[in-house]
Amino acid sequence: MTKSFKTFLKHTAKDYHNQSVNPPVVRASTIIFKSMQDIRITQDKAKKDPTGGHYDYGRQGTSTTYILSQILKKIEESHHVFLTPTGFGAVFLAIFSVTRPGDEIIVADSHSTDGTSEVAESLGAKVIHIPFNGYGALRKEAISNCTKEWILSVDSDERCTEKVRDEILALIQTTSLDVFLIPRKNYFMGKWIKHSGWYPNFRQPQLFRNGKMTYDLNLVHEGYINHSNQKIGKVKNSIWQIPFKNTEEILYKANRYSSLGALKLQDKGVNGGVLKAFLHGFWSFIKHYIFKLGFLDGGPGFVIAFGNFEGTFYRYIKLTETQADWKVPSVKPIHKPQ
Repeated sequence: MTKSFKTFLKHTAKDYHNQSVNPPVVRASTIIFKSMQDIRITQDKAKKDPTGGHYDYGRQGTSTTYILSQILKKIEESHHVFLTPTGFGAVFLAIFSVTRPGDEIIVADSHSTDGTSEVAESLGAKVIHIPFNGYGALRKEAISNCTKEWILSVDSDERCTEKVRDEILALIQTTSLDVFLIPRKNYFMGKWIKHSGWYPNFRQPQLFRNGKMTYDLNLVHEGYINHSNQKIGKVKNSIWQIPFKNTEEILYKANRYSSLGALKLQDKGVNGGVLKAFLHGFWSFIKHYIFKLGFLDGGPGFVIAFGNFEGTFYRYIKLTETQADWKVPSVKPIHKPQ
């Protein structure tokens, strides 16, 4: 932690109203006022000095939540932070920050068991259950259920920001283009990854007119088919992506994607081999760490490059395994001596 950041935390945590170094931890749900006039007086005080001595209702809460939101805003390098009392409220805010009355929300779910469908449906989303036959087929089936003119495709590990929302809402009113790429800011190990091939990190176009773009049927890292005769545009502001919530998920995704990647290589008629697996993995590390400047991302850049080595290496090893038909030695049944 840098000296300037320590100073920020120290100064932010002061409660000038109560003259304490740290603000008292205030826990409150419903705030009672004697009259509407009292509410307005308190809100006026909060605008002048939000660091202590006031109570409000809803997202603003108390001076404690205000201080916490300011600290999180600094840590995340964001424009603003909204705090919610429950996870349900956080999901609600995330979804409805990018929708308007009349919009539809389609959630493509491959029979998840973590309550995703129930939460989405409770918030007004239409959930369609699709057997998983690859990401390309999943996306293609999802957009076939969309009925509005414009489609915004967002993965579960992506977050649409207010700036992107406002830009899109203005864009679709005037543009003659049909398909748009959206840049992504990836956050990994607590920081924004500016190199390693992770920024601006465009994937398939995520904003497009209904019927002007579809996906191919690749199992993983699916491509897209542009049905428009116009050029592909680019949105200026970036959405956020949090690709891994912890180290365990890194390993889980590496195993899952390497298995799907091995099937993709097999369909292409590629031959495996241990040496080929190592060389492809080593080149993937060099490409991300050196040529894509991953070393400038510090420790996270090395982890990303090493993860690409592992994913590529095991993709070819799994391909080799399916082609080699490895067998274990057979052993005759052993019986108890007579």
